[in-house]
Amino acid sequence: MREVRTFDAEADTLLWWLNWYSEDFSWNGLGKLNADGAPEKPWQGWVVVEHSGGHYCAVAREAPNNIKNRPASLQDYWRADPEKNWMLRSDDELRISGELTSENIEGEHWHIIHQPSYDVDGEEIEWKSNYSHDKWKLVDLIIRKRLIAASETVVNESGSVSEIDFRAQLNGAVLCEELPILDESANQLHVCLNYSAHLMHVDYKERSFGPGAEFQNARFGGYVNFEGSCFFGSANFTNVMFSGSTRFNKVRFYKSTNFSMARFVYSVLFQKVLFQGNCIFERAVFNSNCEFSKIEFSENEVFWRGAFKKTLFEDFVDFSKSPYKLISMFDGARLDVGIHFPKLGEGDALNIFDHEVIAPITSLKGQTERDEAFKAVEHGAQVLKHQMRLASDPLREQRFYRFELIARRLQSTTHWSERVSSRLFGWLADYGLSVSRPLGCLVVTRALCATAYFGLARSASLLDPAGASQSVRVAIAPGHYYLEVPAAQDLILAQVVDGPSQRLNALANASASRIAEATTKGPLLFAIELGFIPVSDPMGHHTWAKDLSKQESWQSALFAFLRMTQRLISLILIFLTALALRRRFQIG
Repeated sequence: MREVRTFDAEADTLLWWLNWYSEDFSWNGLGKLNADGAPEKPWQGWVVVEHSGGHYCAVAREAPNNIKNRPASLQDYWRADPEKNWMLRSDDELRISGELTSENIEGEHWHIIHQPSYDVDGEEIEWKSNYSHDKWKLVDLIIRKRLIAASETVVNESGSVSEIDFRAQLNGAVLCEELPILDESANQLHVCLNYSAHLMHVDYKERSFGPGAEFQNARFGGYVNFEGSCFFGSANFTNVMFSGSTRFNKVRFYKSTNFSMARFVYSVLFQKVLFQGNCIFERAVFNSNCEFSKIEFSENEVFWRGAFKKTLFEDFVDFSKSPYKLISMFDGARLDVGIHFPKLGEGDALNIFDHEVIAPITSLKGQTERDEAFKAVEHGAQVLKHQMRLASDPLREQRFYRFELIARRLQSTTHWSERVSSRLFGWLADYGLSVSRPLGCLVVTRALCATAYFGLARSASLLDPAGASQSVRVAIAPGHYYLEVPAAQDLILAQVVDGPSQRLNALANASASRIAEATTKGPLLFAIELGFIPVSDPMGHHTWAKDLSKQESWQSALFAFLRMTQRLISLILIFLTALALRRRFQIG
């Protein structure tokens, strides 16, 4: 029986907060320097410039050449006023504005955005645990200014900032709900929300996120809805905890999407989602049921290959309304309960596999890349084959076994003997799926063997018509001419015919009949019996063919080899036919 897991919401919450505290988003932690004097939490691409009227933050490449310029930290980001040219404010000014706490919490001062709602013992902290508190209005105002000041940031393929970070630096932010909606002129969100906490339900319906949207190690404490949202650049949800039910309906991911090590505690729905770039769920955990319905992927198979590597599904996975070609997604996946995969007819499934899985991989230029792709298909088919076995669905189990063998056969690292055997198995029985193919091969094999038997039986050197070893002297003319002929019954009877000419005619007719029997009718019947009823022994009534079973000539040796080969091939083909019938009709 499968182990039933239970979740301790309080323990999960406390563990997340302990990890959050270890990152140190306190006011001093935001400005802490490492041993080299550089910020531990830098604001990438920005510097603090000393000015006669104070200090301000500026883009490094645009800042005046001042020897006293220093790299900016996240503390500098929150000191700076985006509405006053990023001029830095003192601690006293921040306390007066209400942005910096006057009292210590866990021995530290905190910016209002990072002030925690739980202490290290899991106790709630006022006021952030009171979602109707007036201070949330100040939080909303501060974040709104930062979002308006943010702009598009250039990121590379992996989602890392290339040079200057123009995103709103909300790392470690403790928020009540979703980020505020801006006006149409600044509606796209350019945010970095690593280690952020969303305490309540979050509704990001039909929101737009710019390049480099970061949610690493974030926590969503309630229901999450991203319906209709668009991510125009990479989206990073690595190690995010979704504590409530989650909906990604009609979402568009135009670049790479990373859900590695994410945890989905309750139900998850990915419906009509477009993954245009890389799609990664490696080591993610789905504690409850999840559905991937009508999802779309790029034509490039490498973007979804191994997407579920080491991913754990503890409940049912529904892929019944998703593309059938996504076999390589499941390379390395673990499904504890089962999966609903598209139920297609045999012809449709095989056609999709040949044209949408095998053909694109075969067209790849590099042999190494082809081998990696076929290996992912092989392992994905193994996972799905196992699930079909658990679901008592032998037909689809055998279908995925076919896919597994084909993908393995097409890898250059597979031994040649295994490739040959696999191809032969596929040709003879379509990898155990076909009933008619081994039956057809059986009929063809027996017809060929029967033809060979007929040729051997007609071999003059082996023909021994009945009574050929005994002969009688037949008088052609009284007292003068005699002829030694086989003692066949019909020739003996010919002696009673009166007159030399009559005897010669009778002898000729009897010989012609006997030759026809020995060279045509007898061998044909012999070949049919031996070819299509291989367990019979026609030697008893085809006495002239006994020499074929004696190892005294190449004909007899060929006859023995042919009979052995026919029986072996027949047994194999009959076994393959019976196996296919058993699987098709689920015979126990």
